[in-house]
Amino acid sequence: MAAVAISKLKRTKLIADPKPVLGGTYLGVVVTTGATPGGAGAPVTTAEDTVSFLDVGHLAPLQNPDGLQEFASIIGSDSDPVFSPRHDMLIEPLLPGNAMDSRLVVVDRSGGWDQLSDPFQTLQRKVAIDLTRVIFTNIDEAAPGQVRFTCTFAEGGDTLGYFDSKLFIVEKEKGADEALSYQVISGPKAIDAQSLVVAIYVQALEEDDIFNPDDGSYSPLVAMDIPFGKGGKVANRPGSVKTAESGGLFAIEVEYELSVTYM
Repeated sequence: MAAVAISKLKRTKLIADPKPVLGGTYLGVVVTTGATPGGAGAPVTTAEDTVSFLDVGHLAPLQNPDGLQEFASIIGSDSDPVFSPRHDMLIEPLLPGNAMDSRLVVVDRSGGWDQLSDPFQTLQRKVAIDLTRVIFTNIDEAAPGQVRFTCTFAEGGDTLGYFDSKLFIVEKEKGADEALSYQVISGPKAIDAQSLVVAIYVQALEEDDIFNPDDGSYSPLVAMDIPFGKGGKVANRPGSVKTAESGGLFAIEVEYELSVTYM
């Protein structure tokens, strides 16, 4: 706001039609501005060029001696420095399901200004993960045996779910696959900064006969690609996790579908 001269005594009605656009991880505002030919308290009837500023904070803004509201700490901000009677602003990313406050300020060419502050709450997040298929990407073809595996799902430091497969008898060439049917759901709920990431970890074991050693195979903890910001919803987006080959003898790939909604 330093690039625009604000008159301390010229607060006037400029904000005509603010339209918030709220999501789980963003706040957008479309605002039109105008003049009040009828004087103070009259409705805005004439389009007026302004510049605009939008801020978001955790606590309600405080009013300074000049009447302008200010946040002690700002989470995010956006501005439109081009003089126009219409502004479209967006602040992202924000945490889902959290209570916050917004402050909108517009300033005209003469230094007159108007402001609007409102509390709001972002939408809560719901995550659904569906296991769909396991692929035996590499097996010990000299001694195929029984395979089982586990999938652990985590959201931040919390465990969301745990899948323990049945025993699969693998007597085929590598590349064989089996359908899976398992779903884990988180939410809808508020999310803090420590719980943004949802991850999956896979452990697998091929149990051979008494003449051959068992083969273990593990994946790293893999973070899922959860989008943030406007347009962040996804439905049944495919993904997969691969375990590392153990001595080149055994590995699997677990396929899943990820859905993220905000409500």
